[in-house]
Amino acid sequence: MSIGVILDGNKKMGDEILTDKIVDEETRYKFYPFCKDNPELGQKLRKIATNTFKKLNLSGTVRVDFRVTEEGKAYIIDYNNSPHLTEFHSCALSVVECKITYGGF
Repeated sequence: MSIGVILDGNKKMGDEILTDKIVDEETRYKFYPFCKDNPELGQKLRKIATNTFKKLNLSGTVRVDFRVTEEGKAYIIDYNNSPHLTEFHSCALSVVECKITYGGF
């Protein structure tokens, strides 16, 4: 599931990133199901993430972070092999959006 970030009410983050300071200020950001806003690009991102996961021989739960330009060009900026799994983070939203209960995750 492709999950996006809303920072200070904006889905387009420009040059902003989620710094530790912003994450500590939990009211400044939230996550949303990016793939519902842009199903075609969301599917493309999932394919890129899946293919690179396999090519790099990764395993377990890995969050692949992208930056996407206004034109829809995607760049992988991070592979996080220890993403937050708490209910209010992106991995949990991804599971919920896939219709899996959080308790079963």
